[in-house]
Amino acid sequence: MTTKPKARSRNPAPLKLPDNWPPNVSYLLRPSYSPYLAPSHLAALRTPPDPSNRDPLPTIPQHFPRGPCPAVRIVPITDPNHPACGQAGLFAARDLAPGELILPYLGEVHVGTFPFGRSRGEKAAAVDTRHDNEKKEKEDGEEEEVQEDDYDYATSDYDLWIDRDADLAVDAARMGNEARFINDYRGVPCQPPRQQRSAADGPDGGNGGSKNKNRKGKHSGGSSKRSSAKPAPGPATRTKPNAEFRVAWDARTHERCMAVFVLRAGKRAAEDEVGIREGDEILLSYGKGFWSERRETAAEEQTAAATRGTTDGR
Repeated sequence: MTTKPKARSRNPAPLKLPDNWPPNVSYLLRPSYSPYLAPSHLAALRTPPDPSNRDPLPTIPQHFPRGPCPAVRIVPITDPNHPACGQAGLFAARDLAPGELILPYLGEVHVGTFPFGRSRGEKAAAVDTRHDNEKKEKEDGEEEEVQEDDYDYATSDYDLWIDRDADLAVDAARMGNEARFINDYRGVPCQPPRQQRSAADGPDGGNGGSKNKNRKGKHSGGSSKRSSAKPAPGPATRTKPNAEFRVAWDARTHERCMAVFVLRAGKRAAEDEVGIREGDEILLSYGKGFWSERRETAAEEQTAAATRGTTDGR
């Protein structure tokens, strides 16, 4: 008597999200696409780089795994000296070599300038992850209709240019992968030199991956005696990032994309400045323009709040 083999379930096992992933953000295995992308945008996105270019695009190989990246981990920031205290950062789960690809920056690929393609009168054909129909297909086989919305990408802190000339950007505010948690290096306290890290502290410096926490408290010598001396200055802060954004060619999707790489070693870089050690926070430069714009926005919000307070007090 023979038995028939059991049919495979059509529903794959649910994806295990990275630890500390926020429940209100969709986790992506591949890019999402705005329904307002025109054929010209898609053509620019999928145009292979010129192999004769003297500065060729780095390539994400076909075998690069999708899904949670084993090289990184998302860690809540608890250090009060850290600008992102109360939020989260991305930390290396292993040593990362200079110039190494860490992971792609996934999000919603969209028209980069206002009104983000919505002024063309009718909605463009929605593009799914396989580029072959008008719907986005979920990993479990279900189909999801693409919904229109009036989301303003200009207010996002997670929006990056892929190609300014082609008016293409990628936004990870509402959906993305671990790369969205990488903080800017400015104001981040320095970690102790590698040779000063105790083996008892473990690979993350003994603070669970949240860097720069002074384990002895405010007094570096551990003494609780009061002193008439001037208080010590705050901790030294980072002077440069250890990672960088680079436009890359993704051989898996045959598209241009944004990706995060370990900062390449300079000719005069000291050994301690090369690569990213396990337990170190991965830090990028958002650019001075980003912070200038944020300061202007904050000033406008303060002025508006003060105006409302004056009006309410009348």
